[in-house]
Amino acid sequence: MLFKTILVILATTILVMGSATDGTAASSAAGESVNKHGNGGGNSGVGEACGTLASEPGLSTEEIEALLFMREEEKVARDSYLVLENLWGLVIFGNISNSEQSHMDALEALIVCYGLTDPVIDEIGSFTNTNLQALFDYLMTEGGKSAIEGLYVGALIEETDIVDIQRSIDVTVHENIDSAYESLMCGSRNHLRAFIRQIESNGASYTPGVLDPDIFRAIAYSPVEQDCGGY
Repeated sequence: MLFKTILVILATTILVMGSATDGTAASSAAGESVNKHGNGGGNSGVGEACGTLASEPGLSTEEIEALLFMREEEKVARDSYLVLENLWGLVIFGNISNSEQSHMDALEALIVCYGLTDPVIDEIGSFTNTNLQALFDYLMTEGGKSAIEGLYVGALIEETDIVDIQRSIDVTVHENIDSAYESLMCGSRNHLRAFIRQIESNGASYTPGVLDPDIFRAIAYSPVEQDCGGY
């Protein structure tokens, strides 16, 4: 069963947030937004993302680790949905992969702002962080078994994304980075709602694997949020 094995990998990956053993980041894996987004505009949002950078203190080690990790974690989400869309042809995966590209672009703009080295490898399914690589590989094995397992994978990615974005918010003191994370969090909540709707419309049910059950229900069965900053 998907969740019994995957939680072992997820637990290992989530714990990376505190140690950054790869030297690139820290934490663990991230759906369908209401509107499809394009495949990103590269660094077109750099000016807005930088904010009043010149007057701000530099990033802490924890902020750097979180930012680099979240950039790759969003790639796990995007790449997973691209692969699953190709396998199962479900529109939700295409919509969500476009949204995840927007998430990646927002984090890339911040990485450029602060002169950091981007960990992203420009190849679908390849990751600098070895924990994320292991997670992606396992998710694709499970998601490749059936369309409903693919939807379960999507919901689990979004659960994990919500947890990891919150961890990143907790270590962030820079307003421009915090604002980006809050927008990504809003988008991820909508993505989770979309996956749960799709799962249940197919006559199946979903048990949360990462979020507290009460928090999961509060998110999954609440109205779609309309203003997520474009995410």
